[in-house]
Order: sequence, then C-alpha cells, then structure tokens
Amino acid sequence: MRIRSVLYTVIIGVAAAAAYSVLAQPNQADPAKEETKIYHIMSSQILAFPALDQAREGAKQALAEAGFVEGSNLKWTVKNASGDRAANAAIAKDVRAKAPDAVLAISTPSAQVLAQELHGAIPMVITAVSDPIAAGLVKTVDTPTANITGVLDRPDIEKTLACIDQLLKRFAGERNSWKVGALYNAGEPNSYASVERFKQLASAHNVELICRPIATPSELIGAVQNLLPQVDALYVPQDNMVVSAIRTVCKQTLVYKQHNGKGVPIIGNNKDLIEGGASMVVGFDYHDIGRQTGRVLAHILKSEKPTLMPLQMPEKTQVYMNEEMLDKLGFSDASHLTANIER
Repeated sequence: MRIRSVLYTVIIGVAAAAAYSVLAQPNQADPAKEETKIYHIMSSQILAFPALDQAREGAKQALAEAGFVEGSNLKWTVKNASGDRAANAAIAKDVRAKAPDAVLAISTPSAQVLAQELHGAIPMVITAVSDPIAAGLVKTVDTPTANITGVLDRPDIEKTLACIDQLLKRFAGERNSWKVGALYNAGEPNSYASVERFKQLASAHNVELICRPIATPSELIGAVQNLLPQVDALYVPQDNMVVSAIRTVCKQTLVYKQHNGKGVPIIGNNKDLIEGGASMVVGFDYHDIGRQTGRVLAHILKSEKPTLMPLQMPEKTQVYMNEEMLDKLGFSDASHLTANIER
C-alpha cells in the first residue's frame, strides 16, 4: 500500500501558547529528593483500539523521559472497559477508591464517567477527546475547571474540507460543488461535534452534507448503501463504532464502483482509517498526542495544578493518502494534490 504523508504545522493561538509556555518542558524528577516516592497513575479507556492504545503508550514514553519511569518511581494501572458501560462506571469507582496521584482518561466516554464520579477529587488529564465542552467536562478550554486538563484531538475540519475540494475538483470536470455523506454514531459526543463543525463550515467550501447517523454496527452497511448513490465522497469522523468497521465501509465503496462505475472516496480524521482502506485522512499521530499528554501528566506529578493548564490542541496535523485505494476508485495520480493546500 502506498501512503503519502504531508506534514502541516498547526499554529496554536498566541494567547494559549503564551499561557502555557512555562509548561513546555517539565523538569526531570529529582531522584535524590524523591527516592522514596512512588507515583501512581491510573489510565482508563473505553476499549482497546489502536489510536487509544498509542496515546497511552506515548504518554508513558514522555513520562519516562521526564524522569517518571514505570517500575522505578512510577506505578501505572491500566483499565479497559472493553466497550461496556457498566465496566466503565466500575472503573471510575475503582479510581476513586484507589486515589492515584493522577488519572489519564483516554476517550470521551471514559472522561465523562470519571468526571461524574470524581467531582474534581483527583487530577484528571484527558486525551483522545474532541470537544470537552460539549461533553460536559469543562466550561472553557483556556481556564479548565474541575481539576481537569489535557490534550484534545479535535479534527481540523477546514483542512479536511480543503482536501475534499482539491481531490474532487481534480477529477470532476467543471463542477465546483459537492455532496458529502457523513457516517457517525449520534450517541458519541466526539462524532456529533465533528459532524456539526463540518456542517457549519461546509457551505463556505460549496459542500452539502448529507448525514446518516447510526446507533448500532448492524445499521452501518444499510447506511453506506443508502449514501453512495447520493454523494461524491464519504466523511468519517473520529467515531469508534464506524472506524472499527472501516474495512466493511471501504468494501462497500469498491462493490459500488464495480457495479456502477462511480468511485466514492472516504475521507476522515483518524490515521488508522488508512490501513482499513480510507482514501485520505487529515488527522494526527496518536502516539504524538500521547507524548504531548504525558508531558502534561509530568507537570501534575510535579505539583502543577490542572486548573492553571489550558487544554492543548495537537502540535501538528498530517494528511495521509492511500494511493492504492485512490487508484481503485479512479482517482489515480492524486498524491500531488495536497501540496497545494494552504498551510
């Protein structure tokens, strides 16, 4: 599979950057002063999923670089709800009972349940959360409350729309307006927030968004088959349900191309979609997001207060292109298009 990655630097707001500049590089833990202290971090994620696992491992790596080494001066307890709501709630209760020095909430469902259970009693760092305000975690990202801070994975919808426009313009002749279908789980706050943001910005890019929310995986194939005849591209947000079934979605697009001659590319915001067959992704490396999150955790272990740490956006965004799938869908020689997207 030929995958081309184009790197973009995301410019973070000057005010937020200034407020956070003192936190850029945490000091190394001082073994001489803290030789008897064993720090404890508990992490909770809604399910085992590559992006979430990568974020956790990235956080561990950054903590080790800051002097907090698992098995030495750091105890790390990993909890996984395996997609079960009752298990997710039980994990939150266990975190409260064990009272670690900090808790890492990986995914919106995990963060929501932990916030409801802890009520600010334990410092919480969130990651792989797109919209903490819509999720009810904080009231503002600049001055978070409830002992919560972290690193968001809010997708860059403007660049996503620019990529869609560049790709379709190249292969659609004189047309300059598009219909894009959105597949998402309406019950997942991250997904809903991304789709609403897409909808708000779509008209400026001459895009009409046709939404097909689903509630269960069994509804997915029907939703895809319903959308394909109506749209020029499919958009998949950071949605655990849809992303985990991306191979099924991509298979449906190839079947449709074979029988109808029309290629419908899939564009999303999760890097793992590429391996499943998506045509293009405007997203992040979750290991990098995890490392950024680990640096936040290190500050908390050094007694920094989460309420003084603005929530951060990822430091960089990448465009990943699946040239093999683009070829199959009739979008050959498309890899150079992203070079023209405004940085």
